[in-house]
Amino acid sequence: MRLYFHHVGESGSRRDFPRTVWNDVSVEVVEDNIPPDDPFRSQVLRELHSKFPDGKFNCWGVPQGASTIIKKLTTGDVVLLIESIRLAGDVPALCQVEVFYPRIFSKLSVALWGEGHFPYIFFFRTERLNLRWDELKEELGYAPRFDPRGKFYSVKEGRPDGFSSHSAFVEWLRANRRG
Repeated sequence: MRLYFHHVGESGSRRDFPRTVWNDVSVEVVEDNIPPDDPFRSQVLRELHSKFPDGKFNCWGVPQGASTIIKKLTTGDVVLLIESIRLAGDVPALCQVEVFYPRIFSKLSVALWGEGHFPYIFFFRTERLNLRWDELKEELGYAPRFDPRGKFYSVKEGRPDGFSSHSAFVEWLRANRRG
């Protein structure tokens, strides 16, 4: 398991978290918005039905500018969504990836968020956190002035200090920072 985080920002999280992070999305939205001729359509749908038998899930998308990092994302990895990097800003969501294909799904992005700017889409079940940005930044050993504004980051192995692995840190978050 690898650990990632994405700074979404307050306006983006207010607008988009209710659409796909806090509320369920139906598999029909994916069926209707991945073109029938897409070579990965049947695989994506098969996996969604397998991982989410009730046909409901949460999802998040990132811009094409994050392609170098997002293409390394795999099933089982965890993404922390950051709402705000102000002093008491929130990191309210932990997303353990259940389905992801490193492909551009612009039409699906439009259907989910009203614009095609977030075409790398991963699927999960949201776990709410009670975690502040300053706490996460300190745990990860980032400098006080570190500014991830609008970026999608991979957390280096060995971070955070005091944890044997990213998996151990995620389990600690689940046990101690569940929202």
